[in-house]
Amino acid sequence: MIRKATFSDIPGILSLIQPFVEQDIILGKTREDIVERIRDYFVYEEEGRIMGCCALYPGWDSLGEIRTTVVSPDRKGRGIGRKLVEACIKDARELGIPKLFVLTYEVEFFRKMGFEVVDMHSLPQKIFRDCIMCKHFPDCDETAMVMELEQA
Repeated sequence: MIRKATFSDIPGILSLIQPFVEQDIILGKTREDIVERIRDYFVYEEEGRIMGCCALYPGWDSLGEIRTTVVSPDRKGRGIGRKLVEACIKDARELGIPKLFVLTYEVEFFRKMGFEVVDMHSLPQKIFRDCIMCKHFPDCDETAMVMELEQA
């Protein structure tokens, strides 16, 4: 089941993402980070466990970011990631956000969803808000991708 996250999901989200943080696939999140942005998260729950998550960060009036897209390795290939991202896209449309972006290692996954590769420097908002804090800055090896949204 995919649904909006609640405060009771925070331990499950942290547990789910930790192996990906340790593998340097996604940036780490503290409990406080997730508490502050809990309304931005969607989760996939199965048998009472959080097995997937994704967040929409509406950071600017014309641009939102898809972040922390993670599915438990034993649930990959079942369309869960796609459904989580689709939930974020639907949320972005309802909020009137005209464009989404993602920084990712999963280029083909996001390409199949309609995102297109762009130069990371075309996203100055992201670079100045978050990227300068990252240990990989300025040598980021993620791919920047964007999607223009048709509004509902």
